[in-house]
Amino acid sequence: KQAYEKALQIDAGNARVMRGIGQLYIAQEKFDEAQKYLEGCVLKYPQNTKLRMALGNLYIVQNKPVKAIEALEPVVKVEPKNSEAHGLLGEAYARNLHLEAAIKEDTEVTKLSPSDPQAYGRIGLNNVNLTRYAQAREPLMKAIQLDPMDAHYYWALGDSWLLENPDDFHFDKAAQLYRQALNLNPNNEKALYSFAMGLSRRGTPAYLKESLPYFERLIKLNPNDMNARFKIAEAHRLLGNKAEAKKYQAEF
Repeated sequence: KQAYEKALQIDAGNARVMRGIGQLYIAQEKFDEAQKYLEGCVLKYPQNTKLRMALGNLYIVQNKPVKAIEALEPVVKVEPKNSEAHGLLGEAYARNLHLEAAIKEDTEVTKLSPSDPQAYGRIGLNNVNLTRYAQAREPLMKAIQLDPMDAHYYWALGDSWLLENPDDFHFDKAAQLYRQALNLNPNNEKALYSFAMGLSRRGTPAYLKESLPYFERLIKLNPNDMNARFKIAEAHRLLGNKAEAKKYQAEF
């Protein structure tokens, strides 16, 4: 911080230095200090897009999407080819549940930066959230093509199949993708939850038995997950494991 402050003494309007100070506060998890500092910088230099992007990103971290949108919309107006700004604005729109606007921003990112897997992934996930499951698959597959090691994309693609239809064909497609996600990241909570719930809803002893270790892993990761505790108790009850069912029932 002292080095940044000395740099500002030499060049008082250096946006990179001011942004660096804000990011230093964020790295130290001093979010209130970061917000106060960056808001002051933007108030002083409202036309500086780098400062606006830093502030908008901070608001996203703080889950303040309305403020993020206010900070970022002017950036894309004056810099329409700024792919990072479009991506941040898209994330802010998504957090504010303006999913169509979010898809529009991320589509712009794919035009400006066609090798950005996160933009394709967000487009796919937002389409899943809009129940446009078939439409979600192409961008999600593109995200996997660009970044095959990110478990999140496999989970979202799995949901696009399972949520569309619970029949055998769709379930088998989803199960394959959930397994791929969990091979990459065994503690991916979203993949664990989707797969465990999908298995338990099949209702047969084989599927119920297969769901147990996934529910157990979920509970280990999040001991306060009452839904996972309820579902594992129910699975044990249906399998005739009375003692195990009673143990989990006593915990909620």
